[in-house]
Amino acid sequence: MTSLTVVPYSGAASTTTSSAFTPTGCSTLAYGPKLAVQAAVKYGDGSTQLTSTISQNSGEAATKQMTLTMPSLTPRSDVQSRECAQADVTTCPATSVVGSATAVSPLSANALTGKVIITKPASSSSSLPGLAVVFPAPFPIVLTGTTALVSNTIQTTFAGMPDVPLTSTTVMIAGGSDSMFVSGWSLCANNSTATGAFTGQNGGTSSTTVPVATTCSF
Repeated sequence: MTSLTVVPYSGAASTTTSSAFTPTGCSTLAYGPKLAVQAAVKYGDGSTQLTSTISQNSGEAATKQMTLTMPSLTPRSDVQSRECAQADVTTCPATSVVGSATAVSPLSANALTGKVIITKPASSSSSLPGLAVVFPAPFPIVLTGTTALVSNTIQTTFAGMPDVPLTSTTVMIAGGSDSMFVSGWSLCANNSTATGAFTGQNGGTSSTTVPVATTCSF
């Protein structure tokens, strides 16, 4: 719905008119997100930096929901204690930040940079924290993710994503002493894979399984 309000210089009453607009052809848009996953593991403490990049061609339908399935990693208990309980994740303290994010959109001349926040579990029955990806103004986008253990993997689902075209989105969970995950050395011994399942704003679906490119060091 588009509305237009006209205020004349004469001082006469303003006039407002509106018109409905129904976009067409959305179902014919291509939709095929690509996924790339990298892990950097320290042998000593198993701290793991995990980086996921989702890319799309310009002109494709935007993503409405995605589920990323990663090899099972053990969350650090001290990091979990930093979970943000704020209803508005944009007000979470710096101690809840566990990583960073970058997004590229044709709507912005510059890449968007944001942060990854660890949040309280979505329900009392879940022992795993959630994740929120927060981009500030002028494009205040918040992606809220719920996490679950499924068949010895970690699944994070981001639902209700805004209809904003993003040609590239990279989410990095930091490694080192503040790493959210430990026991990453299992990635060094196995040919691990990650899976992405995506649903577009136009109803299109796509899924892909890719190897986790792992770098292991002492």
